[in-house]
Amino acid sequence: LTEERKRQIQEGGDLPELIGIGYPEHKPPTALSIFTRGLVPTLGRSAQIQGRGVRPRRSPVTSDLILGVFPPLDLGLIVQAVFSLFVLLLTYDALSGEKEAGTLRLTASFPLPRDRLLLSKLLGAFIPTLAAFGLPLLLGVSVLLLFPEIHFTGPEWARLGWAALTVILYLITFTCAGLLASCLTRRPSTSFVLLLVFWVTTVVVIPRLSLIFADGVHPAPS
Repeated sequence: LTEERKRQIQEGGDLPELIGIGYPEHKPPTALSIFTRGLVPTLGRSAQIQGRGVRPRRSPVTSDLILGVFPPLDLGLIVQAVFSLFVLLLTYDALSGEKEAGTLRLTASFPLPRDRLLLSKLLGAFIPTLAAFGLPLLLGVSVLLLFPEIHFTGPEWARLGWAALTVILYLITFTCAGLLASCLTRRPSTSFVLLLVFWVTTVVVIPRLSLIFADGVHPAPS
């Protein structure tokens, strides 16, 4: 619609209309915004061209303040909140549950090194999580490639690969945190409460406090 509007103005030569009303110019979306929105809801995506002047339009956050409080539901939020909690639910009773049931003492009677036991617990919790995350992601990317309007460039593929690697490291970190809490406690209920406090602190509290701290150290321009 913007290109059609510009063509009509150029062909008609309506200079007063161009100066008085103008036409909107939209920022094209990026292909990776399908997965994570990033700063798209915060920054403006269009501007009004009037003569030689450019007047940026208001961002969606300034129009609807609720968007600035609750982040958009995208892949980043699902990994940050849902999958991190998912791995904690798989690991909070990995060892404390065996301590409470008395089966860990039986397992320790066999010639099994502790590192191999912990590695088996880690893989047993991480592989289902990786399958639950990786298979839908591969299926979604495969479906997206069927659309002719969507094209991924070489740098975008590289960024998508780095994002997948970061997600894997992120989930491994939460899996190790769940095993640590399960090793330090004797009851699954105690381990679950500790991990719930850890999850709320790392997923909700620290990101919000980091924004406040960064704005206090170096305020962003208006």
